[in-house]
Amino acid sequence: MQQLLWTLLVAVQPKGVLFLGKCGGLKKGSSEIGNFILPIGAIRGDGTSNDYFPPEVPALPSFKLHKFVSDIIIEKQSDYRTGVIFTTNRRVWEHDKKFLKQRDYYFKNYINSN
Repeated sequence: MQQLLWTLLVAVQPKGVLFLGKCGGLKKGSSEIGNFILPIGAIRGDGTSNDYFPPEVPALPSFKLHKFVSDIIIEKQSDYRTGVIFTTNRRVWEHDKKFLKQRDYYFKNYINSN
């Protein structure tokens, strides 16, 4: 599906593209179904993006794009949450003990370090 999407985008040559994603999991009580979440950064646990930057470099959104999207959400009288997210391309990670240990380390030291 992703390859088809890119093929179509190349064909129509848009000036810009805004990809909206989905959230696979949230802490209980942190949000509700339908809430908007605008990440202020991401710990790149997917591994794929390590080809571009080392894992220690966080993924950061464009400030202008973040502001633009947040202004529209507010204009529509909605609300949104912000925070650091953890990305992964793993399937069935809930049963991968090594991955869970790494994820817990990141959450303890970088995400929930209040």
